[in-house]
Amino acid sequence: MGFSGAKYIDPYIYRIMKMVKATSISVTETTRNELVLLKVKEGYSSMEALLKHLIVRHKKQRLLEESDRFRQRMLKRRMALKDLVE
Repeated sequence: MGFSGAKYIDPYIYRIMKMVKATSISVTETTRNELVLLKVKEGYSSMEALLKHLIVRHKKQRLLEESDRFRQRMLKRRMALKDLVE
């Protein structure tokens, strides 16, 4: 019924899992241990909170990298922000 490998799931548990749309992610035991350690050390209330934080941090980092590349291209062309706005 959508949950891999399970032959029988208690109907109550199944309803709860569907309500919260519980999923799993396969990682190695080493990666799992590192995530759990990071969660505890950084004081996150749940693995989901940690993963959300890591995703946001990654997106911010990518934005900063792209912003820097854009600034470098502008410098090469000797452009200023006002040149783009006008």
